[in-house]
This record gives sequence, structure tokens and C-alpha cells, in this order.
Amino acid sequence: MNKIAAAVAVFGTLVAGAATASASDDSPLAKLITKLAYNLDGQHFAKPDWTSTVDDMNGFEPPATCWDTLKASGLKAGDKLFTEGAFRFKTAQKEGDKYFVLGQDVEAFCKRWEDFYVHEYVETAVMAAWQQQDMMKRPIEGMYEADAQRVGISGRLCVEWVDKALAHGFKPTDKVESSRYSMPSVELGKAKELFCQPAVDFETKRVAEIQNLAAANLQAIIDVYKKVGIKGKRLELFASYGMPDRGSFYAPGCGAAVETAAGLKKAKKLFIWLEGAGGYTVRKYTFKGDNYSVSERTYSTQEGAYRGCR
Repeated sequence: MNKIAAAVAVFGTLVAGAATASASDDSPLAKLITKLAYNLDGQHFAKPDWTSTVDDMNGFEPPATCWDTLKASGLKAGDKLFTEGAFRFKTAQKEGDKYFVLGQDVEAFCKRWEDFYVHEYVETAVMAAWQQQDMMKRPIEGMYEADAQRVGISGRLCVEWVDKALAHGFKPTDKVESSRYSMPSVELGKAKELFCQPAVDFETKRVAEIQNLAAANLQAIIDVYKKVGIKGKRLELFASYGMPDRGSFYAPGCGAAVETAAGLKKAKKLFIWLEGAGGYTVRKYTFKGDNYSVSERTYSTQEGAYRGCR
């Protein structure tokens, strides 16, 4: 709000003077106003029943671009701006076959774009946090830290834009809603409590739960191998692949998987079989006690890969 006020104040101190053609269709300001006027008055996303996405908002010109471009143009309040988008202004005038608006009209438009942008962004941010409710009801099993972190990102963005909207001049009783995404109307003053902060808190709590569960699962895997006496590097290797019955390791010949902890303990050689666009890769582990060495080779055919499993 301070930046806007400062921009308006600077503009307002300029002498109106006689109207002059101080900017043409190909000036940076003319091009920007044409683009923004089309976005604001010619596009569906500026309609009341539309809610943008965060990606949409990141693609819009921020309000500072309008103010900065206006200031850099040197346009005075009474100067003419000839621009293709001028016909969208209610205050547009015509000179010959070209439409123009005055500098004071452009200033008012930048303010209008700012109001739209802030309202659209806060509505988008609140909606994005509201959408996380289903994710927040999911059980911890099968959830990744990244899933919980995305919820937190939405929550923090929601907090940020509610605060910005209130600082911009919106009232706590002003409402945002999204018929597009079926989000009911919510007052800005209640949005943080209802949707933003719960999403922020969920990330902290769920990430800790996921980490604790992962640690417990890993310990359970380690205990299976320790029970048969596996330790050292061999233990680290097997534990990284999960439980023995996952069938990740093959005996020499690569015809049969070794799926018991006891079998993995006794093995002198084990193989991992990998397939990809480059062919068939055979990774070979050669064990000596609880240590091992590793080598691998890629083959163009299955026959060659099987021959490498020895």
C-alpha cells in the first residue's frame, strides 16, 4: 500500500499542462496497458466466478510493473497515451482513427489492476489452502514428506496473502470464495484460522510423524538382519533394500531371488538386475565376511546379461 501511495503522490505532483502525444503505440507503457487491459476486461479470469491458480498468478504482471512503467514513461496527467488497448477504457477518446487515454486514466488503471491482482491472489491462496483438507485427512501410511511440505507451502502462501490483502485495504469482513472450485465464501479475518494456519501446522506435525515412522520401519528391517548375525557393510546394504522378501537380490545365474535373511548372510555373490533404454545392467556384489566389493556391466541382450551373472 505504501508503494502505491508513493507512486500516486509522485504522479499527482506533476503539472498537468497542455495535452501532448507523449507516448505512442509501440512504447513500453502502451504495450503494457494494452496487455493488462485485455487481461482485466477481455479475459475470463477477471470475472467474479473465476478463481485462478497459483501458477496463473505467477504468470500475471505484478502491480509494481504498471507503476514502474508509468513512472519511467514520464507521462503527465494530461498527456495522451495512444495504445491499442485504449478502446477498453470508459474514458477513452479518439483522435483521427486512433484511441487514446490520458495519463490520469493510466494512473487510475494501475490502481484498478493492483486491486484486482491483490484480490485474485488472496482468493487463489485461500482456495489453495482450503483444497488441502482432503490431503490432511489422509493416513500417514504411504504419505511422503514432500506431500506434507506441499500442504505447508499452501498454508504459508495463504497467510502471506491474507496479510497483504488486509494491509492493502481489504476489510476483515470482506469475503473470498470460489464457485469454480466449490469453496464456500469465507471472511478474510477468519481465513487464516480456518484454512491457512491448519495447513502450516499440519506440515510440521506430519513431517515429524513420517520421519518417526520411517525410523521405526528401518529399525524393524535392521532387526531382521541382525537376528541372523548380519552386521557391518553387509547390514547397511541389505537394510537399504528393505526386507529380504522384496526379491531385490539374485543368486548366481540370476534365475532365482534370494529372499531370506539367512540366505543373504551365507551368500558369497549376489546380483542386482536392472533394465533400461541402454540395455541390461548386472550389478555384482562379492562378499568377504561382512564387507563387499561391487562392480557392474551393461549388456545389449538378455543372453549376455545372464552370462554376466556369475
